[in-house]
Amino acid sequence: MVNKQENLEIAKDIFLKGDEKLKSAKILMQNQLFDDSISRIYYSVFYFVKSLLFLLGEEPKTHKGMKIVFGLKVIKTDLMDKKFGRILNDLFEKRENSDYSIYTYLDFETTENLLHDAITFREEIKKILKEKFDLIV
Repeated sequence: MVNKQENLEIAKDIFLKGDEKLKSAKILMQNQLFDDSISRIYYSVFYFVKSLLFLLGEEPKTHKGMKIVFGLKVIKTDLMDKKFGRILNDLFEKRENSDYSIYTYLDFETTENLLHDAITFREEIKKILKEKFDLIV
């Protein structure tokens, strides 16, 4: 059986994986590899969300499941503002497009805006982890 401290460590490791993806996204964006940068931006947010959901006792198995549980357990309960649900959905759609479409129309400005959204998302989840679970990341 996993204890509270072990859960906090696991959640921290998940969150830090999101930080790694964010660093990769910045490097890719600076090198004008926008499709791959968008993918890493999405995955950074995916891991930030996953860390929070893990501490809320949820471990969705799919991306769609993660979005649904995030909506129910985080947005509907007012743990985070609705704008974060929109950001997550937008990133999900853009990631699918960048990963699977032959033609994408992404540029530096779009990628930079999405990166900013991911950083805002990160800071909000970081604040919740501290306030609700006393977890410093």
